[in-house]
Amino acid sequence: MFIGLQGSEKSYTCARYARYHMTMGFKPALVCADTFAIDAFDLLKKASKDKVPVYRSRKRDPAKIASGGIAKLRKHNRDFIVVDTTSRHTECFALLVEMRRLANAVKPDLVIFVIDGSVGKDAFEQARAFRESFPAGVAIVTKINTYPKSFGALAAVAAAECPMIYSTKGEKGEEFKVFEAESFVRQLMPANQDHEREDNTPEFAYTLRKMHAYFSKACQGKVLSGPRPLVDIPTMKLYIQIMDNMTSEELEKSEISKERMVHLAEQSNVDVIQVVGMMTVYKRKAKAWLEIEERMGKLNSIYNKWYLQK
Repeated sequence: MFIGLQGSEKSYTCARYARYHMTMGFKPALVCADTFAIDAFDLLKKASKDKVPVYRSRKRDPAKIASGGIAKLRKHNRDFIVVDTTSRHTECFALLVEMRRLANAVKPDLVIFVIDGSVGKDAFEQARAFRESFPAGVAIVTKINTYPKSFGALAAVAAAECPMIYSTKGEKGEEFKVFEAESFVRQLMPANQDHEREDNTPEFAYTLRKMHAYFSKACQGKVLSGPRPLVDIPTMKLYIQIMDNMTSEELEKSEISKERMVHLAEQSNVDVIQVVGMMTVYKRKAKAWLEIEERMGKLNSIYNKWYLQK
């Protein structure tokens, strides 16, 4: 059973969740138990992309709609049923009061709270209230698209000891993935980080090889989410051209002497200033990566503490 405040993209996420499990071999179905929004069924139907059947009823009681839909869909051999609930609430307490009553009637195997990631650290109170109402519940955070707000929301959900189970990257069902903190946060690398720091970036943090791979995907249109890149596509292609002339050791160590920059510029048929510019961009991204490593260390420690206590 999915629950969420108004504007959290709950219904859209609900449909993607069902489509994702269809790719895993299940036969999912959706139940529209939102009796408040006039277009609730149409929106859920559109989000399902006609790949997952959607049940609706003219009844006004959400509990009866959900129970009736589950019973009917089970008769049609649907083995994964997702119930979408109302999105009319803008305040968490009122939402949870209504959802507890509905859950007592429907008795779902799992309750999933969809949290709007753009609320940042304010997600803590929402996640904590949800955990108090549904101790076995889990969360999905949406709208992860701005660096400070994103980390605020992720850290807040973790601090509330509310497990986050899935992350989203795009509109396709197969891009709905099990949440892995490290790989997910890599997509949140900020576009601008001007923090002054000693230039001693460790090799594992962020290498030129990784920047080359990212730029290559971006030029092919494969980077679906994350912050705005530091440079435009033509500049990325120019930097790829330079990195293509670097040795494997240079790409891994990410260190180039001034003499090597001159030679590399000649090999790549570019000006030395452009090689310098590439290294400047790299160092900014590497520093941002260090910021992520530090924040993720704190975030993972909170998760690990919760799992150990569990």
